[in-house]
Amino acid sequence: MLGKELPTGGYLDTCTWTTRRSFRNGLFIYETGKGQIVAENGNYQLIFVSPFCSKNRYKAAPNIIIFSGSLSEEAQALLKKLAAVYLLIAEKYQVSIMEKRSVILRKEFIAALIGSYLETGMIEIGKEKKSVKSLISREFRNFDELFSELKPALLQPYFEATYSKHPRFPQLISRDNIEGEFSSAIRDLINRNGVQSLFGGSKAILSALDLVDQSGQLNTGQSEVVQNILQDAREQNGKNLDVEKLVSKLEQAPYGYDRLMSVFVLVVLTYNGEIALKAAGGKTISSSEVAEVFASGLDAFGNIKYLFIESEINPQPLIEIFIAIGIAPDQAAKLRKNNKRGEAIQDFRTRYLEIKEQCDWVQARLANISMQHWDVVDVNGLKVKHDILSSLPLNDFDGVKTPADLKKIVYPKEQIQTIAEVAQLLQKLVNLYEMYFNQIKTELEYGLKVKQVLHDYPGFIQVDGLEEMLADALAILADAEKLLDPAGRQPLLGKLQQVRKKYQAAYYKEHERCVGSKVDWSRLQTITADQKYKNLVLLKNVRILDKRLFANVENGIINAGNLRCDDFRLEILESEAMCPRCHFPTNFRVDLYQRLNTIEERIAASWKDWESTILNEVSNYKDNIQYLQADEKQEISYILKNGTLPEVITANLVKALNHLFDELEIIELNPKKLMEHLFKESQVLDYYSLERNLNDFKQMLVAG
Repeated sequence: MLGKELPTGGYLDTCTWTTRRSFRNGLFIYETGKGQIVAENGNYQLIFVSPFCSKNRYKAAPNIIIFSGSLSEEAQALLKKLAAVYLLIAEKYQVSIMEKRSVILRKEFIAALIGSYLETGMIEIGKEKKSVKSLISREFRNFDELFSELKPALLQPYFEATYSKHPRFPQLISRDNIEGEFSSAIRDLINRNGVQSLFGGSKAILSALDLVDQSGQLNTGQSEVVQNILQDAREQNGKNLDVEKLVSKLEQAPYGYDRLMSVFVLVVLTYNGEIALKAAGGKTISSSEVAEVFASGLDAFGNIKYLFIESEINPQPLIEIFIAIGIAPDQAAKLRKNNKRGEAIQDFRTRYLEIKEQCDWVQARLANISMQHWDVVDVNGLKVKHDILSSLPLNDFDGVKTPADLKKIVYPKEQIQTIAEVAQLLQKLVNLYEMYFNQIKTELEYGLKVKQVLHDYPGFIQVDGLEEMLADALAILADAEKLLDPAGRQPLLGKLQQVRKKYQAAYYKEHERCVGSKVDWSRLQTITADQKYKNLVLLKNVRILDKRLFANVENGIINAGNLRCDDFRLEILESEAMCPRCHFPTNFRVDLYQRLNTIEERIAASWKDWESTILNEVSNYKDNIQYLQADEKQEISYILKNGTLPEVITANLVKALNHLFDELEIIELNPKKLMEHLFKESQVLDYYSLERNLNDFKQMLVAG
């Protein structure tokens, strides 16, 4: 379908630019070989050569397509009939019939014309010439369909080479929808006061024009077109810059911006406070007036004649530094308006003081960790990160107290990026230390207690993966990079909590099994209630008996009883890794059942030894029975008569035995002195020498 006919000749035309999802405007020229040659207009020309043109006056070029062909005999005959019908209509001959006939003939002629050009048509572009049949793969109903397919394929290489810096849109932008799409994006930006909440189509347009940074914030600093606009405006030295000249410049290579694209960028720059616009009549439109003037879209730009730099301070790099140090985009947006910059200064100082306080706070936290857990946490690695914080220009920040001071914090893009990274590092340190002291520290200290218990009592706690889990947690703490990375740090707390949980469950189970409610303490009570043990308790008062073995029995019973720890609860382990009452397993070297077995064996051995000693000595000193009291004689007589001790030992028996053995003197033997006396003359002795020396030693002991 032909576009608007221009006074200079030709018709407006458009071509889809598929790789950029954009379009180019050009001219459609019907070449008859007569009249004036149509001047170039737009980005391309499509020359349709009349089949009756005797000589084509246009030359093919990379952006000029020559389309020629001839009519078949059928088409020529139909054309003659159609011309005759039009002549009859002009002469008022049966007009209604002729008009109906013309409709039919016109339709037939168009079909024949298309058929002729598809069959004989030739395409010239640049230095290439090809038949239409070689370029198409299907039939077309009209030339509009044919050209819609041919033009993008033929002209795209030229567009890509010539307008290499043209935007690449994610949505299709065409001559028919560009005003609606771009006007909608401007309205969206104004109404939502920021990029983050924009509709997808609006944000996509801003992104395609390099007006959005990686974080999704409005940022004009990375757009080459914006920098060219601002540079041209600065070169005016305070004078106005002609908008139409600027728009015309951006239409040229390498950008190829459609007028509405350039207008859109200029409105965004005005919204951002970087330029101001001047309308016919002298009215100035600054950032504050953008919402009012362009609320309905870009059609209001038709009255704009000039632009100029609004102030000495470019708000864009200031907005970038504000956002870089963590100020919210809506607060940073106040910089776009002169009457809001005072509020922006207050927001900046609030954030600066917060950063300064955070720097001091993280330093104090690191010092605390250095004193308490320097051997566990990667303190040196964290110190390296802390050193990076010194690159924050806090002295510059401190000097910003009025809008005029904003120029003190205008930095190159590279430095702004560095400041942003350092500010993010500071926030990572703050987050780390908050988590460390609020959650990790308690779990870590408990985990270290668990580690000490596992070291001091190897094999005591048997839980699959417990030591590995603790080692994994400590490995994270020993790596500053992992600590600062939320993803790397994420398993730490969970692993430490699992160590606590698994250890407490295992410790509780072992405590109850070894010294708690699961132990059969009645066996110890049975031992102490047994008559044989009671007998030994009385017999230990007999002076001539060796008490050492039975002393072990009594100590063993006391120690076993001391192990008993009733009413132990899991909650007791919340802050301690061992029971605070019994400190299990500190004194638990041998299983209780083994202890009791040993005690029973020693009781039996003590009884056997003491009974044997008493029986022997009673037999040796039976002559002394006559000196005993009657009841004592009776006790000793029972032993002599039965050759065994009574089943129940009484205090009277103990008294009788001590009286019986009163003449016996207990002498403590020194083994070393005995050996020295026996071998005082020679290291080799015969039997008689040994007997003589032994008797001499006995006499020495008796003599004292």
